[in-house]
Amino acid sequence: MDHEITVKISRKSTNYPIKVGSGALAAVPRWVNGKSGQRHQKIFLISNKRVFGFYGDSLLKELDRSSFDTYIHLIGDGERFKDLRTIGQLLDAFAQAGLKRSDLILALGGGVVGDAAGFAASVYQRGIPVVQIPTTLVSMVDSSVGGKTGVNLSFGKNLAGTFSQPDAVFVDICLLSTLPRRELNAGAYEVLKHGILSGGKLFSASVDTLQVIKKKGVKEVLTKDVLREQMNALIAEQIRFKARVVRGDEMEDPARTDPRSRKILNLGHTFGHALEKVTNYRYLKHGEAVGYGLLFAAELSKKLELLDKNTLELLNDVVHRVGVLPPIKHIDRDELLNAFQSDKKSSPNGINWVVLKDIGKPLILSEKDIGRTAISHTLRKFVS
Repeated sequence: MDHEITVKISRKSTNYPIKVGSGALAAVPRWVNGKSGQRHQKIFLISNKRVFGFYGDSLLKELDRSSFDTYIHLIGDGERFKDLRTIGQLLDAFAQAGLKRSDLILALGGGVVGDAAGFAASVYQRGIPVVQIPTTLVSMVDSSVGGKTGVNLSFGKNLAGTFSQPDAVFVDICLLSTLPRRELNAGAYEVLKHGILSGGKLFSASVDTLQVIKKKGVKEVLTKDVLREQMNALIAEQIRFKARVVRGDEMEDPARTDPRSRKILNLGHTFGHALEKVTNYRYLKHGEAVGYGLLFAAELSKKLELLDKNTLELLNDVVHRVGVLPPIKHIDRDELLNAFQSDKKSSPNGINWVVLKDIGKPLILSEKDIGRTAISHTLRKFVS
C-alpha cells in the first residue's frame, strides 16, 4: 500500500505532496509532466557518483522520453562536501545550463545532496523549484521534509541555510536495498528520535520495525509484502509526525520554547553536531552522531532529575540495539565544549537543549537553566 501525505502549512503556496511507497521513483517523470499542466523545459539532476550509478540511468531514461533538456551534476559523497564551495559549483552549473525559474531541480541522494540542492535552488534567481528524491533512511524520514536547507561553515554545522519548501518529495523505500548497513543504522537513530519525541504508537512501531530490519535485513523485508508494508507505514507515520511539527512552527520561531516548537526536532543534535564538527565530518555518520546525542540527552535529563532511571535504561537499550556506535572516548571534552558555543540553536541565555521528562514529553531548556556544570559532568560519561 502506497501513502500520500500533503504537508500543509500557513502559506498555501508551499503546500506539497509526499509520496511514500515501493516504486515511487518511477512516478517522478509522470509528476513532472503533469504538474499543474506546466511543462518544464529543463531538468537539472543533482546526485553523487554512487547513487547516480544505481538509479541515475533509469530516471534519465524516463525523463528523456518526455523530451526535456536534462543536465546532470554530481557532488562529492559525504558531509564534508556540504559546504559553500559545493554551493558555488552548483550555482555556476545552473548559470551555465541557462536555468530559469520555470525549470526544475531534482535532488537524488541522501541528506548532503538534498540539503545542498535545496539551498542552491533557493538562492538561484531567488528560487527555483526543487523535487526531493531521498535515497537514505535519514533523508526519507527527516531531512527531505520540512524545508530546511543548510550547509556547514568552518565554525559549525548548518550555519548557512534557508527555509525553502520543496515542490514534492518522492520516497521509494526500494532504494534502501543498496544502502550499506552502517548507513542504514545511521538512519535508524533519526527514526528513534522521532519515536522518542512522539511517544505512544510511533515509539513502539519504530522500535519494533527497526528490530525486524536488523534481524532480517532490509533486502528480505522489501521482498515480503507484509514486512514491506510495515516499513512503508512506519516511514509514512514518521513523515506525518514531522509534518505536524513543521506545520505549527515552519520557521522555527527563536522565541518559542513550548513542546510544539520545531526546536524539539533538535533532540540529540546539539551534542551530535559538536561531535561531527570536532571530527571534521569524517569520523561519524550524521545519524551516528545523533545516536550519541540521544544517549547524551537522556543522561543529561536524568542528571537534571527530569527522567527516571527505568526510562533512561529503556532509552539506552533501544539506541544500543540499533548497532555498535564508533567509539568516541578519544575525543577531547574541551573541544566539544567549545563546539557547543557555535551551535546555531543558541540564544541570549546560551544554547537551547532539548531534554526529556519522559518518552513523548520533550522539554526545551536554555544553558542558563541547566548550568554548564551539569553539561560538563554529563560529557565525562562519553569522552575523555
